[in-house]
Amino acid sequence: MNPEYIVAHHEASHAVASCLMHKPFKNVTIIPDKDTLGALTHYKVWVNPEIENRSLAISTVKAYIFICLAGPVSEDILKVKKPKSKKTIYYKCDWTDVVNMAVEICGNMEQTQALVDFMYIQTKGIIKVSWKAVRLVAKNLLEHKTLSYRKTRQLMKEAFDCGIIPDIHLL
Repeated sequence: MNPEYIVAHHEASHAVASCLMHKPFKNVTIIPDKDTLGALTHYKVWVNPEIENRSLAISTVKAYIFICLAGPVSEDILKVKKPKSKKTIYYKCDWTDVVNMAVEICGNMEQTQALVDFMYIQTKGIIKVSWKAVRLVAKNLLEHKTLSYRKTRQLMKEAFDCGIIPDIHLL
């Protein structure tokens, strides 16, 4: 499988997940840099469950866990074997971010593992249902290399309006 195709689907999954969670991002790209083969760049997010409304902080953290898990889930859907390249850090970083966020809202490692396992299963189900949207965004990433949040939402809305993708709660 073409590495750029894999990266496009990985990043497209993050972008679709962000749109589904109504979490705007600056851009999503498949242009490599010194560390990664692609990236989704969010605006700065800061959540402190200790001083903010606890339930709001937990739901925000869960949304970002879902977004982080979407990339690795897409690779599992594509049945990608994990290459040994140093630039595959993006996959490892996604998991590191997930665990770090889960630790912030869980009481111990057992609860953290349970939350991560549950969120992975939930994310996989949602990304599978949204796979046509992921493929549409990936196709556009392969063509344009970088997409904005606005353009990604526009693509998804147009596809929904034409019946190409199901109602996945875009609006």
